[in-house]
Amino acid sequence: MVELLSRHETGVQESIFEESLTSKYAENDIIHSLVQMIPIVKPIIDGVMSMPGNKYKDKRVSDFLLLLYLSLKVSEKQMAKSEFEDNIRWAKTEAFYDMFNLAIEGAVKSRSREKLIMNVMILSNLFSVKNNGEFCPEEYIYALGQLSPLEVKIISVFYQSYKTDVEPSDSESELQKANRLDAQGRLISELGIYSENLLFLLKRIEKLGFIKELKGSLGGYSGGRFTITESLSRMMDYLAEHPLAAMVI
Repeated sequence: MVELLSRHETGVQESIFEESLTSKYAENDIIHSLVQMIPIVKPIIDGVMSMPGNKYKDKRVSDFLLLLYLSLKVSEKQMAKSEFEDNIRWAKTEAFYDMFNLAIEGAVKSRSREKLIMNVMILSNLFSVKNNGEFCPEEYIYALGQLSPLEVKIISVFYQSYKTDVEPSDSESELQKANRLDAQGRLISELGIYSENLLFLLKRIEKLGFIKELKGSLGGYSGGRFTITESLSRMMDYLAEHPLAAMVI
């Protein structure tokens, strides 16, 4: 994942990785606007902003708040006023308070831009994406919080390997498909992961339910090949519903 925002409010393409997005926005105005929309987040933001800071913490918090603000504004423009106002009431709940707190805490503690962006997308999707139980947004935030920056990239590569499959076959077994797509080979070539470290990382991610090791002993196979789970597919499908998903999921 590299690009996130097509800046809908100005029409200017800009990457969060290149500069602080708040360089063109007044931080106090952003916070004031967010608090007006979602009053419950004020004590959390005040607490985070009062923490001892450095350039890394300050930029992470600023980017998180601005991306959330832009996401909500785009959703507001795309939805009927009554629908958005009705949905935003959910932000008054204790569940949203916990999710916002966890998401912004994750932004402060991790250098992973992918994780920051994912958390913002999950939060803002709460107000714009219909969910009849097929998605688990709170659990997505909790699970992402347990992944290292490298592990977040790993689940993205796995998902992309399967999403871009141009030769799907119903007669193919999970193992045959995993061998053909070779997501693990892509991890070594694209992310520079040593093969000796790969199994350790994949086993860690498996515990969170994003990937699974294929079992069996057919054709001399003795383990070590992983595939994506329905949980990872659903989470990525949920992110793809985000109104600013110019970022390639």
